[in-house]
Amino acid sequence: VSQSRYRSTVFRKIPAGRKANRIISVGRWESYQKNFPLLCRTLLSFLKTHTRWSAELVGTGLPAKSPHPRLRFSPPMTSQKLRRRYQHSKVFLSSSRHESFGLAAAEASLCGCEVISLVPDALPAEWQTRAGKKAPLSRLHEIARTPRAGHPPISYLHDFLSPSHVAGQILRIARRLSPNPAGGLFSPYE
Repeated sequence: VSQSRYRSTVFRKIPAGRKANRIISVGRWESYQKNFPLLCRTLLSFLKTHTRWSAELVGTGLPAKSPHPRLRFSPPMTSQKLRRRYQHSKVFLSSSRHESFGLAAAEASLCGCEVISLVPDALPAEWQTRAGKKAPLSRLHEIARTPRAGHPPISYLHDFLSPSHVAGQILRIARRLSPNPAGGLFSPYE
């Protein structure tokens, strides 16, 4: 309960301030699921075209040296440091092949990042913003051309991540998976 409340108060958009022309991605990059090669190819191509932009990859499994001067590799960091990185970045870019929850994307969205997934339907729909039906790379280039890009945090995410909503979702799943024909969580014979 307290962790969900903590996340919804720690990861929030700063009230004022200018966002840098920065893309951020967070993950366990050694994992096949995170699709590190796709992310690197996309970022290198984007940074070549958009010289006023930079990117930062945060997490484990990153190479020792970056292949581009404006592509920064950072080790895992505290929630407070990560929050500041999100708050000052315009875009959170996901290259994951699939995500069960998409926590990093949710945190970035709460901090005012536009969330873009390179793989269609890899993230829960709740975390993707404004891109609509646009191709992810088209949306990324559109943001780069817009001086004040970025979106206000999605206020319903605070409710979606609230302890009561999360507990309700867990109970609904447990009831759906319950072998008890009466629909309860436990058999009356236990």
